[in-house]
Amino acid sequence: MTSFFDSYIFCFISAYFLGALPSGYWMGLAFGKDLTKEGSGSTGATNVLRLVGKWQAFIVLAVDILKGFIPVYFYKNYSSLFSTNTWFDYLILLLALIPIIAHSKSIFVNFKGGKSSATGLGVLLAFNPIVGLITLSIWAATVYLSGFSSLGSIIAIPLVPIWLYLYGEK
Repeated sequence: MTSFFDSYIFCFISAYFLGALPSGYWMGLAFGKDLTKEGSGSTGATNVLRLVGKWQAFIVLAVDILKGFIPVYFYKNYSSLFSTNTWFDYLILLLALIPIIAHSKSIFVNFKGGKSSATGLGVLLAFNPIVGLITLSIWAATVYLSGFSSLGSIIAIPLVPIWLYLYGEK
């Protein structure tokens, strides 16, 4: 029983440390900027875009999406720990929350971080790629029309439960 419990702890801890990798913070430092002290204070791609540059923000965005996608996709699809457990829905939900929280409360930058939108998108893409792409499209259209990334998130994220329901998720 202990090794079974230890396996879950390992999954959750590995998801935290992957999610906590401060890619934006490190990108900022590589270009002489401390993102926690400049701009919005966020370590996410939007602050990297403002303070460092476009291609650097794109790399941070991609890494932040992968931080949410990788642990959820891997453990959901390839680990018998989650697929054979009667508590699967609750455990996978907990696992999904961990990289999102880790991104915004990173142990590597004194529990600071980003807003977790990109990491949350990665989690959503791991759960349901169609819903993830719909959400990304709504966010992108809103940002294109308004110029505000935060408005895109405010509009796209509350629609996620509706899309998940319409595309057959529990």
